[in-house]
Amino acid sequence: MGYTHYFKVLKNTDIDAGYKKALPTVKKILNRHADIIQWENDDARPAQCDDEAIRFNGIGDEGHETFMFRPNQGEFDFCKTAQKDYDIVVCEVLIVLAHHIKTLTVSSDGDKGDWSDAVANVKEHYNINSQIEL
Repeated sequence: MGYTHYFKVLKNTDIDAGYKKALPTVKKILNRHADIIQWENDDARPAQCDDEAIRFNGIGDEGHETFMFRPNQGEFDFCKTAQKDYDIVVCEVLIVLAHHIKTLTVSSDGDKGDWSDAVANVKEHYNINSQIEL
């Protein structure tokens, strides 16, 4: 199936306030990694981070599946990264979203070691401790 990160929002919960709180930090993450992400692996438009969605992929062959998170999405979604370069961006964004959206749970094919750089980056740059239990 491939290396995948899964995210689920508790059914019938309002995540809009938490999503909006997360956006400024997510924008900083996307800007910090702008050299390895874009709209789509074959579309050089910048990553999206606004009230409607967070969307990005790796660049060229370093892209895999597009990461997409919308505040009005369904309960469950996932992103296969195949552990390509943009995987760290997906992990950092999920850590920040889980910090602000208390009903968001995240799981992964990876283990704590696979997430260690993302956890350290989010703590160092944004003073957020990971709430993700792998």
